[in-house]
Amino acid sequence: MKLSIIIPVFNVEKYLSNCLNSLLRQGLDQSEFEIIAINDGSTDNSLKILNEFSNSFSNFQIHNYINKGPGAIRNIGIDLSQGDYIYYIDSDDYLVDDSLAYILYQAFEYDLDIVTFNTTLTRSLSLTELTTQLPSTDTFEVLNGYAYLSKYNYRNEVWWYIIKKDYLDKLGEKLVEHRWLEDAIFTVKVLLSSNRIMHLPINVHRYFKRPNSLTAINRNVNDVKMIHNMVDVVKDYRDVVKQVNLIEYDKKQCLVNNVKAKQQSFVFFMLVRVLKSHMKFEEVKLILSEVIKAKAYPMYSFPKAKNTSFSYSFLSRLFNNKLIFK
Repeated sequence: MKLSIIIPVFNVEKYLSNCLNSLLRQGLDQSEFEIIAINDGSTDNSLKILNEFSNSFSNFQIHNYINKGPGAIRNIGIDLSQGDYIYYIDSDDYLVDDSLAYILYQAFEYDLDIVTFNTTLTRSLSLTELTTQLPSTDTFEVLNGYAYLSKYNYRNEVWWYIIKKDYLDKLGEKLVEHRWLEDAIFTVKVLLSSNRIMHLPINVHRYFKRPNSLTAINRNVNDVKMIHNMVDVVKDYRDVVKQVNLIEYDKKQCLVNNVKAKQQSFVFFMLVRVLKSHMKFEEVKLILSEVIKAKAYPMYSFPKAKNTSFSYSFLSRLFNNKLIFK
């Protein structure tokens, strides 16, 4: 079997069918891939929808758990998977038609650990056609993790790449459990450790922005939780920064700057949330002390990163003045 697609499912009855139907339009025979849908205690009609698909398609399987969280659910999916490659997708997102067949072809042709691709943020559920040209094979470039992280502005999530199961098993990396941003440190580690990564500049993933997302419901409570989760990611990044500082590589400084910029991006967006929150000064002071210990504040790399906008760069320099939080 070529591919295992792992989908955490929790109360997504409005969007789930759209996601699943898009996965069935990927130019792959049912014998070539499996869909592993893991229901995490949904209380709406999500499980009913999963059962309908499972009854219609032989490559579809359902597993039920209660409130494990996305990190644990994806780790369970890794253990269940039988495909040569693994792809994670959120149950409210979807893919351009026939994209996975093309991506998988390149993965096998070049014996890749990881294949990355582009995404589009949308409020539409019907952007199923490719809007970018397929790249010429003359432009294909197989990179190791150092070169990839030096060249590309990588994302934190897991839905913009496929990964070889054998490579992941040997690496032994798992997603962080029992918190949000569970894929951030996982992604940078699997990229950094790889010897064979290819980026395909094709816009095939659709990141659906729904109104009742986690951060839109109970915003004040969730903002405080997200703030602390962001601090956890910043602290997790300490070991990655130490690792790249020890690497012998001709573009080492670029690599270090990019990894530190990503770490500091979490500090930046965490501080934006702090300013919007009702956190007490003593709590803010404690948070700042933690990111200072992680050597991620003040932020020097993030404002200079090539993909940091002028406004974010300006705000970063403003945030570097600790007096703003007094």
